[in-house]
Amino acid sequence: MGKRQFRERDREADGSFQDGPMSIRKKLKVVHETPTSEPITSSRQMRMLLSFDHDARKTRHGLQSFKLFLDALNSPDGEGNASDNREMLSLFLKSTAPRPEDDDGVYLDGVFQTWAYGVQTHNDGLLSSVAVVLGLLLQVISADLSMVRHGMGICEALLQDRHLKLMARNLSSDPSKGFVISPTLRLLREIISLDGGVFARRVFRARQYTLAEFVRNLEVKHGGEGVEDLAKASVRTNSIRVFNTFLRYLPSDDRKELVLTRGLMSHLTFLFKDDAPSVLSELLESLTKYFLMDAKIPSYAKSTAFNAKMLSRMLNLYNYNHDANETVTISDKVHSFLLLACTSKDSGAMLKSTGMYPEGLDSASVTSGRERSGLMGVESLSWMDRYKTNIPVYNTSLLEFILKLRPWANLKHSELLVGCFSACPELVAAYFQKQISFTFDPKLSMTWIGYAAFLFNTIQLPLPNNFGDAERLTADIPPPTSVLLDNILPPALNQKVLTRCLDPKSALVSFFVTRLLVVSMQKLQKAVKMHGDASESAVWTHAQRKLLDGYCDRIPEMKEVIRAYKAIPVENVLHRATASHLLSLYYKNIPQIALAANFDASPLLISTLNRLETKFENPKDKAVVIIELENLLEIASYSPGMRWFNKAEGLPTSPFTSLLQLACNKSHVFHSSRLEEVLSSIAAEHQMVSKSSGLRPLIEAVRKSDDISSEEWAVLDNCTQRASSSPLKYLDLLTEYIGDEESSRSQNISLLLVTLAEQIPHVCKSADEDTLMSLAELISEYANLCVAEDESESSVAALCIRMKEYLPWLALPKPPKTKKEKKSSSDKATTSSDPDTMDTNEPSMPSLPESEYNNAIATICADLEEVTVENAALTRWVNKSPEELIDDTYATEVFKLLLSEHTSIRREALTNLLKMAAKVKESSHPEKEQVWLLISELAESAKPFVADGPVPSQFVAFAVHALPILCSPLHALYPKINRYLTKGPVWAPAKLLLIHDVLHGEPSEDDKLYIELSWLFSYLLDCLHIKEDLAVFYRNSWWEKILCAACNPNLRVGLRSKVHKLLYRASCLEGGSTMLITRFGIISWLATQEAQAGKAEDKVLYKALIQRMWSTCDVQHVEKWSGQKGSKQ
Repeated sequence: MGKRQFRERDREADGSFQDGPMSIRKKLKVVHETPTSEPITSSRQMRMLLSFDHDARKTRHGLQSFKLFLDALNSPDGEGNASDNREMLSLFLKSTAPRPEDDDGVYLDGVFQTWAYGVQTHNDGLLSSVAVVLGLLLQVISADLSMVRHGMGICEALLQDRHLKLMARNLSSDPSKGFVISPTLRLLREIISLDGGVFARRVFRARQYTLAEFVRNLEVKHGGEGVEDLAKASVRTNSIRVFNTFLRYLPSDDRKELVLTRGLMSHLTFLFKDDAPSVLSELLESLTKYFLMDAKIPSYAKSTAFNAKMLSRMLNLYNYNHDANETVTISDKVHSFLLLACTSKDSGAMLKSTGMYPEGLDSASVTSGRERSGLMGVESLSWMDRYKTNIPVYNTSLLEFILKLRPWANLKHSELLVGCFSACPELVAAYFQKQISFTFDPKLSMTWIGYAAFLFNTIQLPLPNNFGDAERLTADIPPPTSVLLDNILPPALNQKVLTRCLDPKSALVSFFVTRLLVVSMQKLQKAVKMHGDASESAVWTHAQRKLLDGYCDRIPEMKEVIRAYKAIPVENVLHRATASHLLSLYYKNIPQIALAANFDASPLLISTLNRLETKFENPKDKAVVIIELENLLEIASYSPGMRWFNKAEGLPTSPFTSLLQLACNKSHVFHSSRLEEVLSSIAAEHQMVSKSSGLRPLIEAVRKSDDISSEEWAVLDNCTQRASSSPLKYLDLLTEYIGDEESSRSQNISLLLVTLAEQIPHVCKSADEDTLMSLAELISEYANLCVAEDESESSVAALCIRMKEYLPWLALPKPPKTKKEKKSSSDKATTSSDPDTMDTNEPSMPSLPESEYNNAIATICADLEEVTVENAALTRWVNKSPEELIDDTYATEVFKLLLSEHTSIRREALTNLLKMAAKVKESSHPEKEQVWLLISELAESAKPFVADGPVPSQFVAFAVHALPILCSPLHALYPKINRYLTKGPVWAPAKLLLIHDVLHGEPSEDDKLYIELSWLFSYLLDCLHIKEDLAVFYRNSWWEKILCAACNPNLRVGLRSKVHKLLYRASCLEGGSTMLITRFGIISWLATQEAQAGKAEDKVLYKALIQRMWSTCDVQHVEKWSGQKGSKQ
């Protein structure tokens, strides 16, 4: 009782004590005493200090003394006598070395006993001190080669199992005991790096101990706010340094195994934002140099280590802001790292892919699919459609990662994403298919501009060679259209959005979109060419057509681009030049859309020429306007209605002469060969210059002369107008001026000279003497250059002599220094298609080399297909909807069965046609009435012929070619075909249907003539199958009218090639060549076309056709008709 009362009185006296539930229980405070130390002066003293002792205070005193000794050796200031201290340390290490006969002996046996004692007594101070001392000792030894052998002995001791367990005990300490874990990690680094990493692999193989709790330790960061002080490195920082050291010294297999350790990369990247800049720099450098760039580590390992999650965490370092004062920031370094990791097939985490071919698409699967479906050719391409909604890729992790990028908000994100697309094209379509969060609606903002720039860089990426996989290319597998189309024009850029973006209210948006469309068109042009170069099979042709159709569905209509172009202010020269370039690309790549827009470039061409006459504040603006002019010239060259030689309002001369002035102007530096080429082509088409020399002599003559006055340009303008409008008149004048005999030898001469000779007498009446002298100088130079270009010297001289009567200053042309052998033109007959007036002296047959002849015939026969009759068409159409019948080829396949050799097939076809007509009439198709009328008239017209033989070829050909027109009300021939169908229910077998309306009638619109001719020639080609078909062409001299149409100088190459195909097809039929030679003078016509051809390959082509006609005709009949035996030879 007395003791209890005493304690209670003490408690009451203590004012800080509170009894009851609110009382505070005091925690015992643990105080870590700082160990004492003493200076070390001898190796014997060192040995005594480090010997084992059960007194922990005494042991720590020895370890602390040794630590300070080692610190002095490691100090860069070199405190004390460093060489003596090193000698002392070396003697100490020799004395502690184990004896050779002692198998269990180790270096520093006392230190290891102390370590084991610390573990037994749970003395964290001892555990920390031992790890610190050993780490510092190995650090000193590594800097001195003479002591490295002692360091290797110490490492051998450390790698014994009993000591590895001690190390594991330290590494597994509670995370709060960083003072134990960090020294042990530093010790581990020294072991790994000693003597060039000789122990690195052994340390890693003992990872059960050496990497104990390593993944956990990567998350033990410093306790303060902000970036840690590296002088007091945290457990995480030391762990990262151990990881870097391992990467540096381990061989490739072990590096891979280390990085792929479960959870390591996840814990390593989790706390990046709190790491010091130097630590992050070292880590990125190590991962780059020793992992990504290690060629012995396979790609799959790199891809596994840097999956989407890891890459996303590294992406967060773009926002790292603890290194604002550094020249190369962490953001820049991690950007370089990600570029390497995501874009390098050999050094990065990217797996090899197959370009535009999705994962899983190979020749085996496609071929087996074709065999199972029983379909071949075009119909076997149904596998393409399955990639419209889902595109499997090889790099799934990379795809998941790039979907997290924000290219519209961050330039580095945009650069990284475009780099991924460039290195791995398979990602483009898959990315845009999944990334639908951003729309391209025209809202001018930094975000919209960023996305537009990203799309521009993406579209600008080149298509990979062989579409990314040569194996599938050679296996006749085109890339899926949807995948390729998304690479050319991403789906975010659809027709509706692009049309809205072209609105001239926002000039910058309109300019951006115009540039996007330009690079897209150029990429489409490359893709179409690659399709053509890959194969000539129907599969590739269909894929090419499908690509063009899909592209046309996405881009704005031509009229919208024209409207936007016209609305651009004239001061925005760069925008106008880009828009004009886009319009020219429409004509080049998708002429079917461009020609349908009925665009007249004349007013814009004239206004551009007028602008070039004005003064520009910035000379560079004039260069851009010239580019715009070149684009408009290219557009105008596609328009047959362009009036080049008529004076326009606002111009002193015709557009041709104004352009010629610009081409000849040597005062400005913007010389354009493209402008010269266009002008030469126009002049040659209008037959006012020789095709061999073109406009070169005139342009060079003007450039060599002094400044040409406006009066002289007026003379040249007048002469060009006259020569282009009446070439026949000046051919007759040439005969008058130089004589009949000379004229027959002078076919190679420019009619512009003849026109000058005619007009000079009139010019002399009104011009002053200075103008006439300057004009004489110009004509003299022009005549000399014409002769130098291999024009007839005598003819040019004769014309100059005539002009010299009025221009005495004019000099006669000098003969060229090296004369070329001139070809006689006496063998060439003038063109005439009238058999009654035709010269019967046919030109001799050219003798082409066999290879040259075969190549020319192969060029003519390209895409020339015979009509194929498939009996399966009788059953294939039955289950199809009326829309499929009309839009696909099911109906036309039944039409062609009327040409079958078997009567039963023809009768079945006729019956099926009547059923098909009834099915169409009952449908809801918008053009059902016209289609029903076409099928019904075909059936009625074919009835009388079905029992006797194949129906007339023109019936089937007309129906096959008219059906697509009836489904396209905007087509130029739509009204003509409808009018023809309403004329009567039965077609005449002796007539070529609709040919009169096309060749003799006016086109439905002014610029639609060539569209109608293209359709007509294709239709006529299918009318020639058997020799009886020749009689239909012979009636009413249709061959003569076809050849006359082909003489049009403005006729495009494609239309001329169709005429060549017609002639070749006729020569394949019995009696065809004989009829063409004797009735329509085809040999003379071909010889004339050869003489007028400007290109060598065109001349060879006409020679091959002449040779073909001679080789397939009835020679005896032709010789008897011509009155010349052996005219063929």
